[in-house]
This record gives sequence, structure tokens and C-alpha cells, in this order.
Amino acid sequence: MLLVGALFPFFTALDPEFSNWGALYTSKALILVAGWIFHQGYMATHGGQGESFIGKLALKHALVPTALSGLVAIAALVYAFQVGSPGGIGAESATLLLACATFSHIFGYEHGGKFNPIFPLMFLGPGIAGVLNIVGAMAMFGEAAGRAAFGLVGSVIVGAGGCMAIYAMYAAMKQAKVDGDIKREAQRADRKAQREAQRAAGGSSGPKRKVGRKGPGKKKA
Repeated sequence: MLLVGALFPFFTALDPEFSNWGALYTSKALILVAGWIFHQGYMATHGGQGESFIGKLALKHALVPTALSGLVAIAALVYAFQVGSPGGIGAESATLLLACATFSHIFGYEHGGKFNPIFPLMFLGPGIAGVLNIVGAMAMFGEAAGRAAFGLVGSVIVGAGGCMAIYAMYAAMKQAKVDGDIKREAQRADRKAQREAQRAAGGSSGPKRKVGRKGPGKKKA
């Protein structure tokens, strides 16, 4: 959901003075390329799908696609700074990058990977920003309805995606606590069963009296 919302100008559309749409979507296009490269390598190393060139490269050198996607993503963010919009283009590009990384993380989770609570935690920013931008977009409808509509759609989707991720983190932490309690109870029950088995084995293996054979008796004369 965040991936779709981040494609909209959910932040820059709310700035009446912003007009550099070409730079905005050039930066986002670079982020999508970086996300595609990373996901191709991630699928090869986590799902066994290495048919593409990037996938075959990842099977031989797992870190190469990650490094390559990182370079492309850095280039996109540097470009956002160069055009003088780190808080607008840069923020939206970073949100899109987070969405791409989360998409790959979900793929790994579906193929036996472990849940990483860092990703939902990082959604706090987009979730809060999306909700706040909804108010700003609604206030702009009287001045620039078109920009406000684009900003509102993107803000609603980004805010909803962020809130869903925050709830997923809460649910995962709650489930982890339940699983931990169950595991501790099972370990406690195993230790108790072992102690009872040891006591039972010690009680049944007491000292036994040896019974010797009688030797040949003396014959009376």
C-alpha cells in the first residue's frame, strides 16, 4: 500500500511553489530501479528464483545486487539534494525506497524468513506524516483543488500504509510475547518432568541384598 501511495506527490503537491515535477519523478524512477535490482537479488537468495541476470549474479555473489541497488538509491537521493528539494523530493523518494525494501522483506517472510520489527518501526514516519498531510491537503482545496486532490490521495494511502505497519509491529510484538510465555512454560514443564523421572529412578534403584549360595555342608561321622 505504501508503494502505491509513495508514487503520488503526497508531500510536494501541498507546496504551492513546487513545480519541479520532472526532477521528482526522475528521482522516484531511480528509486524504483534500485528497488527492482534489490528485489531480483533478494528473490534469488531467499526464494530460489534466479532466472534473471541479477538473480544469477546474486547466486554467485550475494552482495553485488545489494551494493548496486544501494548506489542507484544514493544517486536518487543525491539528485534530490542537488535540485534543492531534500525535504520534498528527498522525503518522497526515501518513503518510496522504504516501500520497496519492505516489499522484498515481505517476500522473504513468506518464504521462511524471520520477521524484522525494524521495518514496521520505520513506518512511524510515513504514518504520522501521511495523517498530518491529510489535514493540509483538505485546507488547500479552496486554493488549488487539483494539487490538493493528488496530495490528499497520496497522503491517505501513505498514512493508511504506515498505520497498518505500526499495527503489524504491535501484533507481532504481542504474538512474540505469547510465544515466549508458551516456550517458557514448556521448558518449565520439561524440567519438572526430568526431576520427577530422576527421583523415580533413584527410588527404584536402592541397595539390593546379595544372596550367596550355600557351600557343601559337613557330613556327620
